[in-house]
Amino acid sequence: MKHYCFLFTLIALSWSNNLFAYDIAAKNDDGVIIYYDIVTDVLKVTYESSFYQNGVQLYKSSYTGNIVIPEEVTDKYNNTRKVVAIGEHAFHDCRSLSSVTIPNTVKSIGKMAFYNCASLTSVTIPNSITSIGNYAFGYCDSLKSFEVLCNLKNIGDNIFKGCTNLNEVSFDCEEINPLFSGTPSITTVNMTDKVISISYAAFSGCRGLTSVTFPNSVISIGGYAFYKCEKLTSVIFSNSLTELSFSAFEGCTSLVSVMIPNSITSISERVFSGCSNLLSVTIPNSVTYIGTNAFSGCSSLKTLDIPNSVSWINESAFEDCISLTSLIIPSSVTKWGPYSFKGCSSLTSVNILNGISAISNSAFENCSSLVSVVIPNSVTTIGTNAFSGCSSLKTLDIPNSVKDIRNSAFQGCNSITSLVIPNSVDYIGGNAFANCRSLQSVKITNSNLSTSSIYDKIQTVFEGCTNLNEVTSVH
Repeated sequence: MKHYCFLFTLIALSWSNNLFAYDIAAKNDDGVIIYYDIVTDVLKVTYESSFYQNGVQLYKSSYTGNIVIPEEVTDKYNNTRKVVAIGEHAFHDCRSLSSVTIPNTVKSIGKMAFYNCASLTSVTIPNSITSIGNYAFGYCDSLKSFEVLCNLKNIGDNIFKGCTNLNEVSFDCEEINPLFSGTPSITTVNMTDKVISISYAAFSGCRGLTSVTFPNSVISIGGYAFYKCEKLTSVIFSNSLTELSFSAFEGCTSLVSVMIPNSITSISERVFSGCSNLLSVTIPNSVTYIGTNAFSGCSSLKTLDIPNSVSWINESAFEDCISLTSLIIPSSVTKWGPYSFKGCSSLTSVNILNGISAISNSAFENCSSLVSVVIPNSVTTIGTNAFSGCSSLKTLDIPNSVKDIRNSAFQGCNSITSLVIPNSVDYIGGNAFANCRSLQSVKITNSNLSTSSIYDKIQTVFEGCTNLNEVTSVH
């Protein structure tokens, strides 16, 4: 179809304070005039005119109703050019524009192209689009749904900022990019089985999103993908998922339960951190690693079953899980980061199965409800502040395998009344048992830790143990 037009020899003509910036004006099949700039031998849709008001450039176009952009335009000289782009501000402030159909020849949508098109309800993005500029659809208040059939590479900021009624988005492409990041009105995300990966921050800050079901084609969820989706209550993962990246669901404060598929071998750092309403999590026996802060701040988590496939629990993995009541650490765990269960203030019992050689620094610090702990005879080191602040711990059985008790290891364990230090122990750090105010007697069975040397350390090792009245050495 040919679309005849006038070709302006001057790119910008000044008339009635308006700047006419287009090169070609041509009617489409529906008789609607569309304005274009010539870029080498192709065309870019542009605005009709612009003007300055109080030093600010404003844009004017007469686009209304339903607009169908043609694939190509032929001028009166019989020159045919393809339409490959929608330029910056092309439809800016077209408040009566209701729908736009973009052809497959178009590769880019410029900055603020549809900005403040308050009546725009429908836009179909073809899979030829690779670039969308900043605020391209900003403040399109009537836009309710958006279907993405694309291979976007360059994505601007705040593309849908102010689209207060945009609540449903659909994807039929391999990778979902952060096109809708920070769009709080979105409640529904639809994905076909073409989707393979969810990219970094794809839905970050989509505070209205309530549930997500991933098709079995999805193998990767990127970092911050659903960060602070605060109304998200339900997530159903793909059984093909192999990568669940850092902070993917961090701050999803309404998430209640999570079932991690057995295709996952590693739980990344902060992936569910701050999910304060998470009641249950199922960790499959395919998982070998639980990352830093993976579940920290999951304050409603009451039970935890760590499978015997896990070999490494990293730093602060379950820190401040204040509702967790009991814990069994399987013998498969051989590496353990500091602060892993720090601040789990409802934890009453811990059973560490034989396997771990060191209880890490601050591992159970401030677990103020902890009454009993089973330390296996594989442990040789009890780290700095390991049980510091465990004020309810009443009995302590240190196995004969332990060699080092580091600084402040049991500081503030106010309920311990008696203590036997086995003959395997050859080092006790400063303040190791400081402020154990109920401690009355200590027996030392290693001759290298003589009574006299312990007395020399009383001001540090047992500082603040105000009821300690008996320290004996048994050889």
